[in-house]
Amino acid sequence: MAFVVATSDVDENTTRSRVWLDDAPLTAGDHDANPVWSPDGRFLAFTSRRGEKKGDSTLHIVPITASGEVRTVCTMPDGLGNVTWSPDGRWIAFTSRTRDKRYEEKDESWQAPRKVERFLSRLNGENWIFDRPAHVYVVPVDGSRPPRNLTPGPFQHDGIAWTPDGTGIVTSAQRHDIEPARVFLRFGDAFFHTIVRAHITTENKRARRRQTLLLIQSWEGKGF
Repeated sequence: MAFVVATSDVDENTTRSRVWLDDAPLTAGDHDANPVWSPDGRFLAFTSRRGEKKGDSTLHIVPITASGEVRTVCTMPDGLGNVTWSPDGRWIAFTSRTRDKRYEEKDESWQAPRKVERFLSRLNGENWIFDRPAHVYVVPVDGSRPPRNLTPGPFQHDGIAWTPDGTGIVTSAQRHDIEPARVFLRFGDAFFHTIVRAHITTENKRARRRQTLLLIQSWEGKGF
């Protein structure tokens, strides 16, 4: 069993988290979290903050059934969550916020003014989100290629479920400001070129509001 243990240092006013396996710590970082087993049980993926820049989020893989070092798969500038292995264990999908170019400035005083044109633009605990939407990414487990953004654009995405054959991903998106909410199903080769859209129909505004809360948790059956 893999789980996270967090410890607080009152004197330093800090909290450290590590991934444990059974009754002993498996990782040695200060911000290790979100352990996810590979389909064959040989590896464990987890997130951390081991990047060169402060605030960077990193994705790592550690072998469990054999000796080996922790391997860094990728580094993202603004969070990393919903880590999900593909059924064949070759890919990992995750969500991360995609920042506008304004965030590349050296500090806030150099950033251009924001132009807010959407009602859903800011959240408690997340601050501004309209210029850093949550997108779905996919990356090979060996880290041989950079993460690929599967859902570029201004909309927020959450929840990841692979199709049983590993050729597609289902996610939910808040696209109701312009069009009805949709669940996107992406098929194709390793880079998921082809897109198939499954519309969610709505009969009234109340139903539409409920659908914006839809989260994909799992895939049932053999797929389409």
